[in-house]
Amino acid sequence: ETEEKIVLRDGRLALIRPLRPSEDIPLLAELLANVAGEDLFLRFSKVIQGVPPELLAKMARVDYDREMGFVALTENAQGQPVLLGVVDAFVMPDHSEAEFSILLRSDLKRSGLGSALMKKIISYCAARDIRSLVGLILKNNHGMRGLASHLGFSSTSDPDDDMVTVTLPLTKADN
Repeated sequence: ETEEKIVLRDGRLALIRPLRPSEDIPLLAELLANVAGEDLFLRFSKVIQGVPPELLAKMARVDYDREMGFVALTENAQGQPVLLGVVDAFVMPDHSEAEFSILLRSDLKRSGLGSALMKKIISYCAARDIRSLVGLILKNNHGMRGLASHLGFSSTSDPDDDMVTVTLPLTKADN
């Protein structure tokens, strides 16, 4: 039930499934190697050089109670898995909210993959009675801000900060 097949705008088939820390670390390293420096900066809000092992460990961390991650995969010509993108959510202990993050290969912008991964994490969080999904996005990350708006997120920002907070209510809080 947590796996689904999707078709990208270019006709490519992809599988979205839960992140598997033990087997996905090499695929995450390859993904990071295929993301442009500017896109890494937009995702991590800092310059990333190479593939730091501590970043891989952090990206592969999933405890299934407080964190969940999904990956999108396809196969190369040799039948080997290729990671196209990853989305995750860190859930607050009281389930009041979860904070998402997402990263796609740079060549897959506007392919429908970001939308599919975001819908997957939204659905996952809503099914677990998390009240809202939030994300912190750099103000100049117009692509992600546009996607969040398209998916129904509202945004707030502080004029003195470089970040925008986007929020999507998932369930109504008990009165």
